[in-house]
Parts: sequence; structure tokens; C-alpha cells
Amino acid sequence: MERKRASRPERRPIQLELPAPKTHGGKRKGAGRPKTDHAGALHFARPPLASRFPVHVTLKAREDAPRFRRKRSCDVLRTVMAAGCDKETFRLCHFSIQPGHVHLICEARDTVSLSRGVQGLAIRMARALNREWDRRGPVWADRYHARHLKTPTQTRSAIVYVLGNFRHHGGEKTSPMCIDEASSAYWFTGYREEDDLPQPPDIPRPVADARTWLLSAGWIRAGGLISMAERPRS
Repeated sequence: MERKRASRPERRPIQLELPAPKTHGGKRKGAGRPKTDHAGALHFARPPLASRFPVHVTLKAREDAPRFRRKRSCDVLRTVMAAGCDKETFRLCHFSIQPGHVHLICEARDTVSLSRGVQGLAIRMARALNREWDRRGPVWADRYHARHLKTPTQTRSAIVYVLGNFRHHGGEKTSPMCIDEASSAYWFTGYREEDDLPQPPDIPRPVADARTWLLSAGWIRAGGLISMAERPRS
């Protein structure tokens, strides 16, 4: 006689409770990347750049980075600039190295070319400086600040500001008829006192010739050639 198996009672599924995660999710006050003292430039979308307009760029260093205006640091920066100043879509035409920031006047084909050119230059600068300083970590405080130069007056003022910026950082005690050795003034051909300029150092040229009308010739219409004694307005 066939033996029937006893039917087992149906088991109800049991829902296991997992431990609550230790981290928070979702939107809440204080969430996200912590703010630091190094943030500076607001992250707005950059405006479109027309190739006929030069751009004044400022790269600001972190507060914990060594100062730039030391001879070996300046030499390192000039070497990097010489290797990357003259590209097909990006050119570095003027610069000055200050203790905690670097000023550049550039030309680029468009916004993307400017961004790639400046970011590439900044990355190579940071790597070279860290090797010189035997240091690790970021050098720049935030993304670069850029101002488009659209008129002869704006362009001339930017050149005066960049090449004479050292007078805002202790250089006012020097002779008014001198240039900043930590800038591209050696290679600037728009000084009234061109015959009095010292010879540039025997190094690869760290700047490219300007191609835009504003930066090559147009700025002269806004006040003529620049004197070595001319001070930036601000």
C-alpha cells in the first residue's frame, strides 16, 4: 500500500531587517563637498570667446604653496611656458609671476581652446613646481579667472597691469625706469624706452608673437607706446 507523505505547512516569507547605513543620503543641510579656504572663482559657465579677442588670465596659488617669486621657481615656470606658449589654437603672449599668483595674456581660437591651453599649462606648471619644491599636492587654489579684452583701451590697460604688477607687490621701491625680471617685459617690443631695455636672458623665448589686431597693434591707439615708468591703475 502506497504511503502518503505528510504535507508540510506552508512557510511564510520572513523579511530580514538590514542595519541602517552609517552615512546619510539625499539632500540635507551641510551635504556635499566641504568648503575650503582655497575656493575663489565662482563656477559660472564661461562666455563664448571670439578668436579676435585676447584674454587676461589669472592663476591663483593655494595659501599652503611656496611662493613663486624665487629665482629657481621663476626659471621653472619660464621653462614650462617656453614649451607651451605657441600652439596652433593657443598662444601665451605676456605674463608676470607674482608671489601668490600668475598673470597671463593669451590668445585662443575659441573657448574650448582657451580652456585646454590654460589648463594644460597650469597642470605642467604645477608638476614642475612640485618637482622643484620636492612637494606633493595641488598648487592652484581654484580654476582660473579669465577676462576678455574687447577694446584697445582694455588691451593696453591689461598689458600695463600685467607687466607692471610687481609695483603692487613691493616693486614700488625700485627705480621707476626698470622692468620686472619675473615677467615677459624682456620680450615686449612696445616700450617707449626700447633702446634702454636690458638684454633678455639667454633662455628659450617663453612667449609667442601676438596675432590678434588688438594685442599686436590695436592697443597703441588707446594711448601710444607704454613707458617703463607707467603704473597700473589698479
